[in-house]
Amino acid sequence: MHPLSNPTHHRITQSAIAALPGEDREFLAPEADLLIWTYCGFPDMNWHWYGTFAEDPSIPFDRRLPDIRREWEISRYCAWNSLTREGRWYPHWPPDALEATADHFSRAVKTLAEGGYHDALRILGAAVHYAEDCGSPAHAGHIDPPLHLPMERIDRPEMEAAIAIPGYTPRLLGSALETACDGIRERGQKVVAFAETAAGKIRELCEAGEQHEAQSLMVPCAQECARYVADLLHTFCVLAEHARPETPIAPHGCNLIANADLSESDDVPQVPRGWYIHWNDLRDRNGRAGLVASDHSPALMVESPPEQGIHWRTPWPRAARVRLGMRIHLAIRYRTEGPQGSNRCSIRFYTGNTTLVGIFCTDLLPPSEEWCDVGLSAEVPEGASWARVSLEASGGEGRILFRDPRLVRLNP
Repeated sequence: MHPLSNPTHHRITQSAIAALPGEDREFLAPEADLLIWTYCGFPDMNWHWYGTFAEDPSIPFDRRLPDIRREWEISRYCAWNSLTREGRWYPHWPPDALEATADHFSRAVKTLAEGGYHDALRILGAAVHYAEDCGSPAHAGHIDPPLHLPMERIDRPEMEAAIAIPGYTPRLLGSALETACDGIRERGQKVVAFAETAAGKIRELCEAGEQHEAQSLMVPCAQECARYVADLLHTFCVLAEHARPETPIAPHGCNLIANADLSESDDVPQVPRGWYIHWNDLRDRNGRAGLVASDHSPALMVESPPEQGIHWRTPWPRAARVRLGMRIHLAIRYRTEGPQGSNRCSIRFYTGNTTLVGIFCTDLLPPSEEWCDVGLSAEVPEGASWARVSLEASGGEGRILFRDPRLVRLNP
């Protein structure tokens, strides 16, 4: 997810899923890897400084934070935007974290009922995160920095392995949505009480710099969190009746790129909805990218990119769902201003858990002061489930502008 993401969340989720009955694991299987390594981290990544050089003592001063928030549309799944103040923000400590767990669980169940399996699992990831915060000694004890992170971060390999809960049988927290949410709150109160009891001694050890001993006392809290999360996930699967809606495959003959005309704004003027800026060099401060007006039309601009490159990309939730043998075609217009480096466009193919399995690129784009059309066709490779568009610029001192992107499925 990101070096700043707390590994304890991911290991707890991993242990919880491993404890589920086989039918539950099969139901969650298409999204299990992402639920473990990505979705359960969403609430910690839902801040407007992602994509910037944030002035925060917990963040490296010399590095831009990757724009994970837009890459995964995290604000939408957490139902809270810290820039626009839309939605509801839940503090990450009890009793608010208990309400957040039940609220996001309810949203996930309702989203699944509407046929949105993948969206539901992303929302469920937010519920899992808050459930784990309920059992964190730092959160349950309302401990502020600088002791907060040391009191909840388990990063020693032997301690992470000890978070496993073999032999645990997950409990059903309710047979209907309302009773399940009540069960989540009731069960969560016990998890909070368990962590509160341990918080005092853990704090003393962290203050004394005895991190190894502190982590050994955190492990039982993490195990209790894993049991709670296993209960939550089992309840979700039972309420869903283990019925997974079919994932729609990209339709034939229409533009698969959302907001292709760049008319929909996001929460900042320089980034349109349905796009995000990917910096390969997180230390670069000279390159720029943003939405600009060119010839009375919006365009995606990159200026003075470093050698490693700056890319405009479509986010994961809006990626085209594809399958083996499908042919897709990317068409786009571009023009350049000033000295150029290496520019190109690509279609990137990934497995269901975001492992890259193929990149198809245009030739390097020659400089042109006039708008030029460029196209690229590709056949979906084996193992690919997703296709994303990437507009790439590297090593130049001038600007390149892109507009009118179109990604279509060629064969019916």
